[in-house]
Formats: sequence, C-alpha cells, structure tokens
Amino acid sequence: MKKIKYRSKFELLFGNRLVTTLLLLLQFALLVFLIAFGSRLLWLKIALTVFSIVTCLHLITQTNKHAFKIPWMILVLLFPVFGGVIYWVLHLQTVSTKLRKSLQTAIQQQHEDFKALCDAQKDAPDSLRDQTFLSFMRNSATLPLYQNTDVRYYPDASPMLGDMLEDLKSAKRFIFMEYYIIEEGLMWNSILEVLRERVAAGVDVRVMYDDFGSLNCLPYHYQKTLHSFGIKCQVFNRFSPRLTCFHNNRDHRKITVIDGEVAYTGGVNLADEYINEKKLFGHWRDTAVRTEGDAAQSFTLMFLQMWGLLSQTSEPLSDFLTESTHSVSSTGWIQPYTDNPLDNVHVGERIFLHALNRTQKRICITTPYLMVGDEIISALKGSAQSGVEVCIITPGIPDKKLIYLTTHSYYRELLEAGVKIYEYTPGFIHSKTILSDDDFCVVGTSNMDYRSFYVNFECGACFYNSPISADLKKDMQEIISLSREVSVEDCKVNFLTKIVQDACRVFALVM
Repeated sequence: MKKIKYRSKFELLFGNRLVTTLLLLLQFALLVFLIAFGSRLLWLKIALTVFSIVTCLHLITQTNKHAFKIPWMILVLLFPVFGGVIYWVLHLQTVSTKLRKSLQTAIQQQHEDFKALCDAQKDAPDSLRDQTFLSFMRNSATLPLYQNTDVRYYPDASPMLGDMLEDLKSAKRFIFMEYYIIEEGLMWNSILEVLRERVAAGVDVRVMYDDFGSLNCLPYHYQKTLHSFGIKCQVFNRFSPRLTCFHNNRDHRKITVIDGEVAYTGGVNLADEYINEKKLFGHWRDTAVRTEGDAAQSFTLMFLQMWGLLSQTSEPLSDFLTESTHSVSSTGWIQPYTDNPLDNVHVGERIFLHALNRTQKRICITTPYLMVGDEIISALKGSAQSGVEVCIITPGIPDKKLIYLTTHSYYRELLEAGVKIYEYTPGFIHSKTILSDDDFCVVGTSNMDYRSFYVNFECGACFYNSPISADLKKDMQEIISLSREVSVEDCKVNFLTKIVQDACRVFALVM
C-alpha cells in the first residue's frame, strides 16, 4: 500500500496558489492603471462614461437576479469612467463558453432524468399542506417526492462521521462523494483509508471537490494522488489566473452516496473543524441527514450528472438507479433538491419563501450568513408582523469578520418588525436548516445569502410530516438555550461602522 504524503500548510499556502493569486492581482492592477491613465484623455473619458451608462441600461433590462442589479448600478455610476469596463470584464465569460454550454446541456438532461424519477413516484396526498409548492417543485424544478425512505438527523458532525464510516465499509457496488471542502486531517484521512480498502475490494469509488473551496486544504494536483490509489476524481471549476466572474460559480454541495441505498447531505464538509478536532471559532456546530431508501436515487443522479459534466462522459443511469430493497419503518415524505445558477429557477430561494409563507405559528432558521435581498427581508418581516413567531439563529463567533458585520446590518429592521434573532455564543453555527410549524423542515447546503441563492450549485432535502421535524425542533431548542438573544439596543453602531456595513451589503450582492 502506498504511503500517503501530506503537505504542510506552508506548502499549500505558498505553492502554486500564491502564483495564481499574484497573477490575478497583476491583471487587476494593470486594468485599473490603464483605465486611470486613459481617463486623462477627454475623448476616452467621455466614451467610457457613455459605456457605463449603456451598461446600466443593460442591467435594468435583466429579468433575473433582481437583488444584484441595483448594487451593480450603484457601483458603475459611482465610478462612471471605468465602472462599465469592470462589470463587463468580470461578466463576459469568453474563457468559459465551452463549460457554460456543457452546463446548459447538463441542466436540460437533468430535467429529463429527474422527470423519469418523478413519473415513477406516487403523487403527494391531498392531506399535505404544501400542494402548490409541491407542484412547483415537480413541474418547474422537476424534483421527485419520495416516501419509502428512512431518515436520521445529526445535530453534530461527529456521530455522522461514525455512521458514515460504517456505511462506507459496507459498500459493495459504488461510493460517490461530492464536497465543497476536503482537507487533509483526521476526518478525511479516516474516510480515505476506508475508500482505499473498498477500491481494493473492487468497489467503484469516485470523489469530486470544489477547487476554490479546497484552495488551501489540498495540494494543487491532489486528484493525481487519489488516482494513484485507484480512486476516480474530478475537480470542479479549476481556479485559474483569469479575471472572470465564472470563478464565482462554485460547487457548494455536500453529497455521499453508498450503493444507491444510503445518502448523506447537509452542511458538513470533510475537514477537522466540522468534528471539532480543530478549534477555529469556538465550538463548530453543524447538521446533516442520512437517508436510506428510495430518496437516495435523487442524490445518486445529482452526483452522476455533475460527474458526467466534468468528465465529459455518459453512463447508463440504469446501472446505478435501482429501487431500494430497504424495509422502511418511518413515515412522512422527503424531496431531495438540487439548485444551480444557470436555469433561473432558484430553488433554494423558493424554498425559503415557501417556508415563510406557509408558516402559521412558528418558523426557526439556522444560517451562518444573512445577506439577502428585499424579497426575503420583506417575507421575514411580513411573517413576524402577521403574528408568526420568526426566529433566526446566527453565529456568535464569526469565521469572516466582514461577513459578520454585513449580517449584523440586517438585524435592526428585522428586530423592529418582531423577528427574534439569537447568536450561538459557544462558537460558529454552520448549519443551514428551516423548521416550519413542526411539520415541514429543510436540511441542506444553502446559506441565506446571495451566493447560495444565485451563484453556487447547492443541494439538500425538504421533509413533509416527517419524524425528523421533532429531532430538529429539539436541536433548535438546545441551540437557543446556548445562545444570546439580540436586542435593538445591540444594533446601535457609530456612523463610520454604519457606512462600512452599507458598503459591505452592496458588495455582498455583486461578488
């Protein structure tokens, strides 16, 4: 057996990635210098200003991503000489045209494949409160609804890891793993050891990770290391030194599928802070779910579609999509979902809006980041002002100071509308969950921010009348007991801080 060689943090940080970063900074500095120098020429200055105005007219006519249009218009008009140029340099995707076309083809195929799964499933009973939303998920998002599935909820990543390792050890046909972050350490090493054993036993093992998400976590050509172990590997959207917003599109999904029978998803990445083996921001709290039964088919399909896109291969889905032989003991319905930035359906945002609009008594949301547009803010305030108890739980210890400051900028107007906000004081809460009226809940990868709703590839699962709601309710009660309730008085900041917060809110919606 080959010995695994792990690089130090110094090597990871100051290796090829440093060169890439320096090249990006050099390109940006050169662009700014040329525009600033060129603006001394009156005719060029006028031409660039007109170009910025035309860019704003273009933004006004765009029908999607409403939340980002006004911030971009502000930035373009604030810097009229080079604002339009900066916008188009970042948004003209000439270097990724081929990949974008492949993505569009994959999306079309995804809808066809999921439609076949939808047609094979039973219709939702009339007793479910969510008929209109179910119609949207089935017709517009083409996502099947399942019942023959057992679900286990994990309020913490450590017990999830133990169960996952046992499931991986029992794999006989295939193991699929897709994660935003994979980092060398105790968590990933223990998984990798099992993966190597399963490969030796003839199991088809495949791993995908996001290149930007694992930027300082893995060696640059880590996929070659996995290939040397017999593990198939693909890297999503390799980060390269080119000024383009396509680098913004990341694979933020977290999926593990074993033999098409068992699937895991949630907020947990494969890094040591998630199991609190490494302490970064106090106690790291996250959630995940394990599904066993028919619903694993959707996660299998999600993985295979992304795999086919990156590998430019096509495989018979019938080799992997089989009906479960698992004997189900639980009740309720589950609807796995996937969301991508190119089909203009925005499943993740619709799920949040549906949860808010359907709630009659109480809704509780956990999110590490709160950076959303007016539609979500209006829905939150409207629910609270209608007498619904709206509760949002955010981190007490931030992982990113500017994002934490931006999240705080939303507090005052929400609190004044009656929304309750709690900060998890022991540390950083990374879970992305929703619980509505104890009969509808969501566990997934989508944060309450522009990036998750419009830019990233995301996934998760909606649960209707499922026992998992009781587990999630118990977990949220425990989190609140460990948290500090935020008051309007806590939101008072000085003028300079308010200016910084406003600036952060604008940039949060355009980057």
